Amino acid sequence: NYFTTSRGVPIRIHYPDEEEIAATQNTYIRNYIKDFEQTLFGSNFKDSLKGYRSWIDSTSLANLIIGTEVSANIDGYWSTYFYKQQQDPRLYWGPMWDYDIAYNNDHRIQGTADDLMTDTGYGETKIWINRMWADPWFARLIHRRYNELMEAGMTDYMLNTIDSIATLLQESQE
Repeated sequence: NYFTTSRGVPIRIHYPDEEEIAATQNTYIRNYIKDFEQTLFGSNFKDSLKGYRSWIDSTSLANLIIGTEVSANIDGYWSTYFYKQQQDPRLYWGPMWDYDIAYNNDHRIQGTADDLMTDTGYGETKIWINRMWADPWFARLIHRRYNELMEAGMTDYMLNTIDSIATLLQESQE
């Protein structure tokens, strides 16, 4: 169950799956994404009430952006998951996945560890993210969340996690 937005962002509806989704649900999802994208690219997109901010869960979005950029996940904006709960107007971003070619582990483009994935990475979702970067509020959001994660020990957590699962991953790496 696929469609493409007016800005060229391909969307696949995973749930409800194609055999179970009602026509009204399908229409609702398509219209919701169309309206979100129109708001994001509208003239009032920076407005806290009329703009895109009221459409997003800012913490999950910030986590997705930081995870994609810190890991240099070149597919981060290609394999972007988001969802919406019933009775909740916001889009939640995640789960983060498809990290097999993150951390500069992609032979197609070398040296991505120093690049922004919104510039270098694959995927049309970065069109949305780059539009959000034009809003100073968004830049402050990402900066604030990044600092929170760093102060909470993100670097140590990542290094310890990598070391702890290296043996577990050895077989699949071979």
